[in-house]
Amino acid sequence: MRKVKRVLALSLLLLVIMAITSCGEKKSSDSESADNIEIELDISYEEQSGLNYNDDAIVYLDDEEIGKVEYGSMNTVLNVKTSEGDHTLRLISDTTIRKNKSNKVTISVGDETKFDLRIYQHAIWGLRLEMKE
Repeated sequence: MRKVKRVLALSLLLLVIMAITSCGEKKSSDSESADNIEIELDISYEEQSGLNYNDDAIVYLDDEEIGKVEYGSMNTVLNVKTSEGDHTLRLISDTTIRKNKSNKVTISVGDETKFDLRIYQHAIWGLRLEMKE
C-alpha cells in the first residue's frame, strides 16, 4: 500500500512539473511572435538625368540582404519580418566592379510598420536612401 501511495505521489508531482514547464513554453512563444512583426518597405527609384551609373540597388536590413530594387522602378514593395525597435537600412550597387554603398537610414518598428523610401543617385556620393515625407 505504501508503494502505491509513493507511486501516486510521484506521478502527481511529475504531472505538476510538466504542467508548469508547458506554461513556461507558451510564454516564450508569445514573446517570439513579438519578434516577427511584418514590415512593408515601399521604395521608389526614379530615373535621373545627369552623371549617374544607373545601377540597381540591393537593399539590406541590419546587414542582411532583403531584396533588390531596379533602376527606374517605382513603388517596389519589400515585405520583411523583423523585431520591434530600431533597424538600419542601407543599399549596395548591384555591380561586380564597384560596390557603391549608400548612406544608412534608421527605421523604428513598433506602431509604424509601413515605410516609404526613395533612392536617388548623387554624381559624387553614389546611391542615396531617404525617407519620403
